[in-house]
Amino acid sequence: MIERYVGYVRRHHIALAALVIALGGGSAYAAATLAPKNSVGSAQVINGSLQTVDLSPRAVAALKGKRGPEGLAGPAGPAGPAGAKGNTGAQGPSGPVGATGPQGPKGDPGAQGPPGPTALDYISKTCVNAANGQDGCSVICPNAEPNVVGGGVYGSSALTDQIVNSSDPLFEANGAAPSGWEAFMNNTSTDTDYMMTVVAICTAATATSSSTVP
Repeated sequence: MIERYVGYVRRHHIALAALVIALGGGSAYAAATLAPKNSVGSAQVINGSLQTVDLSPRAVAALKGKRGPEGLAGPAGPAGPAGAKGNTGAQGPSGPVGATGPQGPKGDPGAQGPPGPTALDYISKTCVNAANGQDGCSVICPNAEPNVVGGGVYGSSALTDQIVNSSDPLFEANGAAPSGWEAFMNNTSTDTDYMMTVVAICTAATATSSSTVP
């Protein structure tokens, strides 16, 4: 009978102590006396009544398990609004020159241009301009260059003894193009014969005008 009573007290000594304190208005000394150090066990604690504040830091740390494996990435969220346009950056350095490309196909030949100017030929003839007289001299253009485009005459006197009377294109037939050059000179010297040279500028170009000898 006594053993059963002792066992009952051991199992319910905290509750009995609290009852005694409540009924008798005892102090913390009575509670300490009824609950000796290290005498509270799992049987004396109401399930679910302890909080983390009731535990020591070591006990709280012991409750934390190892970090589990990282979970799968969640789906991407919606795109945010576009940001403001940034300032234009500085121009970068020029890149290297690329390789020369292949040569393109040959183009079609262009239209033939007009013929260039025909070469001019200077034909001359020298005649005697006798003393104290007037003489004429003429030169005819060759058949390959039958048209005359200019001409002239000059004397051999170093003085002023020779005077040019006329220097004109030579028309061999009325209405035809000129075919040479003719000139007349006076020699005022009374004792010296001089020479006179007539020059015709000839060309193979077609004559563009004609004249009639009066």
